[in-house]
Amino acid sequence: MITTKNKLLELNNVLNQFKTTGNAKFKYAFEKNIRLVKPEIDKVNIEVDEINNIIAEFSEKKNDIIKKYGTQKGELISIDKDDENYVVATKELTDLSDEYKEQLELYTSEISVYQKSLNDEINIDINFHELLVDNIPDDFNHDSILMDFEILN
Repeated sequence: MITTKNKLLELNNVLNQFKTTGNAKFKYAFEKNIRLVKPEIDKVNIEVDEINNIIAEFSEKKNDIIKKYGTQKGELISIDKDDENYVVATKELTDLSDEYKEQLELYTSEISVYQKSLNDEINIDINFHELLVDNIPDDFNHDSILMDFEILN
């Protein structure tokens, strides 16, 4: 089957979002299709992980600076412009960005290439578990993605 990474990611999101919805046949089909699509999703995730590894050290140091000077707000830590540490933190973050300039440029370039590749056609060899229209919950409105992958019958 010919598709795109974008469509595959969209399908994966729909399958995971609605896997606990509907009747037993609906849930079973979604769980089975999640397992079938996982190896292809893993390939896409490996690409993303490799790109993120380019700036892993930078990200860790940046987070350390934010933790050092920031204020906890719920689950997030941030540095407000009104904060007394704002100027110092900004200087350290700027210096860090300068130190990792090449890695950040490479990351930007690689992520751009990756984003463009999301629309490239790929060939996947998956025989999806079909789902009958009768088993779809009334409030499910993602029929088209299921039809694209010949899941909906």
